[in-house]
Amino acid sequence: MKKLKELLDLLVSMAKAWPTIISILLVIVAAITGFSKFASQSITLSLPIWALILIAALAIYLLGKLFQFIASRRKGPLQHLNGLLWKTPVFGSPIAVCPRKGCGCEVICKEIPPAPYQYVATVNDLHKARFEYSYEYECPVHGVLNGIPNEDISLLSKKAKLAFK
Repeated sequence: MKKLKELLDLLVSMAKAWPTIISILLVIVAAITGFSKFASQSITLSLPIWALILIAALAIYLLGKLFQFIASRRKGPLQHLNGLLWKTPVFGSPIAVCPRKGCGCEVICKEIPPAPYQYVATVNDLHKARFEYSYEYECPVHGVLNGIPNEDISLLSKKAKLAFK
């Protein structure tokens, strides 16, 4: 269901590609009606060869524009948010990338649980005690990264997706 929603979001965002959307919808309608009685009827059209070539060229042009639009959307620039660089794919959530110059490696999120036993003798010790998980972000090449909020990668990814819309 989530993938279907993302596909519909992509189709809505393609305001420039409305001819392509209409041609795809026509193909889908033609495939659906191909199983009905309407498809068993034949109509003979006598078109000159130049008209057939023009129709084929327009169809190829529209498909080429669709592929160009998807390719240009996929190769978008990396965007900076919460101390990380984010790569926005066509479908799905943004991917966290190392913010160091020229690296481009995906960031690994480590979940560090609180210590199971913590010594608490005074109120001050109680304030120092940790009861929730902490998160550490690490690049495979550069090691631990600093300046990133102490939040789960899925939460940061959702925030990035909302920020980049």
